Amino acid sequence: MLGIATVVDRLLQQGISQWLIHHYEPNFSRYSYGFRPQRNAHQAVLLAPSYLNAAKTHVIELDLDKFFDSVNHDKLLGLLSQRVKDVQILRFIPQYLRGGIMEGGILSQRLEGTPQGSPLSPILSNVILDELDKNFYKTKGEWLIRVSSESLKCIEQKCKSIAIRNGGGNLAQKLRRKQRCILR
Repeated sequence: MLGIATVVDRLLQQGISQWLIHHYEPNFSRYSYGFRPQRNAHQAVLLAPSYLNAAKTHVIELDLDKFFDSVNHDKLLGLLSQRVKDVQILRFIPQYLRGGIMEGGILSQRLEGTPQGSPLSPILSNVILDELDKNFYKTKGEWLIRVSSESLKCIEQKCKSIAIRNGGGNLAQKLRRKQRCILR
């Protein structure tokens, strides 16, 4: 869902976004290219051939279906509280996440997801997806090249299914539904 914030809200969100980027960016997975300074989808695409030349002969395209609409607030806030110690920031982010949504003239509270189009959405999505990025490499020793909520996974054999274990709830099910094997 697209979030349209007031000017003051956007200024606050941009300030918090810059602060979070400064504190999180150095620790994000080197295979993550989505919504990051000095990184883009073109660079991610340029990496794929080098991985394929390193005996990784298959590529899986992954897409997290409706990712921004289904981010678990408790999981995200738990991840943030591990590194962010500023109480004011930790109070603002839940207010931002749970801000009202008006559809058809009816105001309702957002129970999950992050408003798209906000200065905070990109960094918050990277915070929650960083665990996915690192788990792929750590548990499987395989490369996951992530751009936003879409990824390429380079592997040595043809895939049958992908098992992902993380605290993100239904991420693994969404990935399994969307996976496609593409032979080189």
